[in-house]
Amino acid sequence: MDFVLANWELFAGVAVVAVLLLVTSSGANLGGLTVATPAQVVQMLNREQALIFDLRSKTGFDDGHIAGSINVTADNMEAALRKVTRPADQPVVLVTDRGVKTAPVIKELKQADVQRIVEIKGGVQAWRDEQLPLVKS
Repeated sequence: MDFVLANWELFAGVAVVAVLLLVTSSGANLGGLTVATPAQVVQMLNREQALIFDLRSKTGFDDGHIAGSINVTADNMEAALRKVTRPADQPVVLVTDRGVKTAPVIKELKQADVQRIVEIKGGVQAWRDEQLPLVKS
């Protein structure tokens, strides 16, 4: 016990790292945004018919995208949301090149009352790394 008390900073640091690892690896919901692995997204597609919004450029989308995904930009987000009818609890998965956060899109989705926003950890590159299929336009 004396060792722990003498090195409390070390133990506090280990505890913080452990909590951060648990939060990021479990796909925890952080402020309305859930980060999920490609495998978790596949489960959402199969079990919950998740809606996929691919936020990449038209060129990137045409080069290879997740089957059934919709190419959405900040300019056409509102129109895309109006076009799609979905249950309130259906997840909306955001796809980027490498999992870069897209705060303006997330804000707009929240304003449109989307309750479950999911981002693929590592983006489409992680999807490729897992050798999951992509469709070319």
